[in-house]
Formats: sequence, C-alpha cells, structure tokens
Amino acid sequence: MLPSQHVEAVVSSSWAGPDATGSARGAGRVVVVTGRAGAIPSALLRCAVLRLPDAQVRLLLHDERAGAGTVMVTSDAADEALTRRVDLSSPGLAAHLQGAHIVIHVALGTDVEREQETSPAQRRAESVRFAQTVLTSAVAVGARHVVVITSARVYGARPDNPVPLTAADAIRPSPDAGVAMDLVAVEDVVARARTTYPGVRFVLVRPAPVVGEGTDTAVSRHFAAPRLLTIRDTEPLWQFIHVDDLATAVATAIEGDLGPVVNVAAPGWLTQEEIETITGMRRIEVSRSIAVGTAQRLHQLGLLRSPAADLDFVAHPWVVDAEPLRAAGWAPAHDNEDCLRILLEGVHAFSIGLPTVRKDAALGAASAAVAMVATAAIMRRRRRKGTP
Repeated sequence: MLPSQHVEAVVSSSWAGPDATGSARGAGRVVVVTGRAGAIPSALLRCAVLRLPDAQVRLLLHDERAGAGTVMVTSDAADEALTRRVDLSSPGLAAHLQGAHIVIHVALGTDVEREQETSPAQRRAESVRFAQTVLTSAVAVGARHVVVITSARVYGARPDNPVPLTAADAIRPSPDAGVAMDLVAVEDVVARARTTYPGVRFVLVRPAPVVGEGTDTAVSRHFAAPRLLTIRDTEPLWQFIHVDDLATAVATAIEGDLGPVVNVAAPGWLTQEEIETITGMRRIEVSRSIAVGTAQRLHQLGLLRSPAADLDFVAHPWVVDAEPLRAAGWAPAHDNEDCLRILLEGVHAFSIGLPTVRKDAALGAASAAVAMVATAAIMRRRRRKGTP
C-alpha cells in the first residue's frame, strides 16, 4: 500500500479535479485503469483509491479468455475499487468503460518473461491493438482525460543524447530496439488520436526503469548477471523510478494538467562507478563488436529473445528530466540509490547462475546474456591456466 502520508503530502487537490458541479473531491467520478496484470496497474489502483475516496475506481486487466459476462470482483485495495478481467482488444470494451471520466492505459510491462513468450511481431501487434481499442472506447464513452504509460526507452539510448532528456526532445530508438519500438508504435496510436479527437486530452507518461515489488524487467535482469556488463568506451548513466512514485506522478500530471508528454524519474542519476559501489558487483568489460556479436549469435540460436540493439540501453545515457512534475508539487519517496537497492532485493530471488545460462538467457536481457557468456569464458580460461 502507498504510504498515506506521502500521498497526502504531494498534492492536496482531487485527482479528478472539480467536476461539472464544482465538487472538489470528485464525488461520482469514475477512474479506469487498463492493462495487463502487473505492478504498475496495481499501484495506480491503490493511489487512485487513496486520493479519490469518493470516486469509483475500476481496474480492467487483460485476459483474452474473458467474455462479455465476466464477473466483477472486489479488489483488495478498497471495497469501492472493482477489478474486472476483460479482453482489451474486444470491441465490447466500451461497456466496461461506461461513465469513465479518466482512463489510464498501461502499455509498459513489468514481466520480462511474459513479454518474451510471443514473437516480436505478435507482441507489437497486441500492444497496438490494445491501445487502439482502449483509446477508441474511452472516447466513445465520453472520457475527457486519457493517460497512456509507455517508457523513457522510446527516446533511444545514444551517445549524443542530451543529459537529461526533456519532453521536447525527439524519440530516436534503434529500429531494432525490441520493446522500445513496441512502445513507439503505441505512441503513434496516441498521436493519431490527438488529431482525430481534439476535444480529449491525451497525455503520454514516460517513466525511467521501474522498480518495486512485482517488477521483473530487462533492467532488473541486467543486475541479476554474475557481473555487470560494460561496453568499452561508453559512459552509461542510470536512473530509476519506484512503482509507487510512478503512480503519484501520474496523479500529479492529471491534477496539474501537465503534458502532452510527462517524463518520470527519481531526481538525478547514477554513474557506472556509483552503480558498482552501491551493488558491490564487479564489471566485465568487452568491446561493442564482441558484445553485439555474442548477442546476435545467442539470438540466432534461440538462446536469447532480446535483440542485440537492446545493448544500447546499458551503454549510452537515456536519463530524463522530471522537473515539470516536481514544479507541480510531486515529491518521490525514493531516490535512485533507494530504487537500486530495492531492485537488488527483487533480483536476489532469481539470481542468474552460470549452470542455468541456457534457460535464463532465453528469458532475460541481452546485457545479462552477454555478461554470462563472457564471464563463463573468463572462468574457463582461468581453469585452464590453473588460476583462481
């Protein structure tokens, strides 16, 4: 549960803002959160319940098996919060959005294994279909505020990126950047919706890597490798956001009427040296050609599902500026060091060991897979030389 003191301290006004009758507490308001089951939708649900005690909050979780007669169940967050299992690609979705004033769609996943269960083409098509259906349905029921959560990954990781990136900077991911390009496709849907429905406020929220209970991502898998992969002659910078702070940031963006793009991250960033000091982990440094070649071979052999282009995200900076949120009163409860320690606690349970390289490389991050292979090669050389 979100700390109630923190939630109350951030913004005192109602998340939904004054309604047509001038209510300051959003009585009768309906807030709907959509997405796959995961840490982010759950955090948004908890935050909405705390900040809007007089509103109805619904959580619509995707389940392709869900039919029109899906039973509504009460969530653990509050009696007034309702969770439904629905098919987010179904034309009948509008029936579940009836009365919605605010719709928040979570396009960003926090389950790397689920993301990689399907082919990249299928995954992208599904992401686009969900966004199209949710946005069209939200407009159809009269929602006037639609928020879509993607990721700061859409900016791309490049050596010439501004530090930090702002909402005004162009998005420049590699065309082969996997999930990042899925989210770019989702943002294209939002851009078209803005043009088609000028009376609706569409806001894109782009968070830094998300940490917290229930999050398992390519970034967390990077820290589950035996050593931290570094690419020679690169200077990565690291930045995070706790899932609960992301939820309060979304609330602040709505309350403050921010947008059309809102970046979310803990203030500042960490250097690679600071990362290694905090984690106590050693690095394994390889050239870009070796890292990319190794990732490509693993990908071709079916041992790695992430594309080699994802290595850019551990090589080059893609940190963002959340100053507009802070100026609007948002104060995250966790800084980057806190987030990193929380991430490490989460990865401890599935720390990747060398004997499980085949299984875990297939389901993990490109950087973790390359780090495992490179570490294994070093260990073999040491054994042959008889050195520890």
